Amino acid sequence: NCLLFSAMSRLIAERRAHPGPDLISQFVVAEIEGERLQEREVLLTTTTLIMAGIESLGGFLAMFALNLADFPDARRALTAEPALIGDAIEESLRYNTSAQRFRRRLTTDAEMHGQIMRAGDYVCLAYGSANRDERRFPDPDVYDISRRPRGHLGFGGGFHGCLGAMVAG
Repeated sequence: NCLLFSAMSRLIAERRAHPGPDLISQFVVAEIEGERLQEREVLLTTTTLIMAGIESLGGFLAMFALNLADFPDARRALTAEPALIGDAIEESLRYNTSAQRFRRRLTTDAEMHGQIMRAGDYVCLAYGSANRDERRFPDPDVYDISRRPRGHLGFGGGFHGCLGAMVAG
């Protein structure tokens, strides 16, 4: 991350001096209620977009290729019927979620499956486990590109949803 921050800081300084038609230049000149974004805000926003848009995409593509290598019947079905690509991508996001878990702190009390959790408690959101929940997905440990697994948490969800979902959608 230090190398990324260093490189992005240099690029942001360059765009401040010479704005262009790119997104970083737009962040540099953007104003919210008459105030320009602070250097740290521009840096964190651009690095977040890079991580969400490039690193997560690369990870997903590698995982998708691995799934198709591990499941030759699925690969053959996709080759025979390219229209299945959308469902194959969704199933890969469900089956092999790249973001397996995140730690969060609860802001309100919550109950799930009889377990009471209090505001302030730390919880681990296990997306990979949720995507293999047999209450939601029949035969959850089977990789099935005809499943149409809408509602998986391959992109997280809600306020903490992945920015990559916007790109993928």
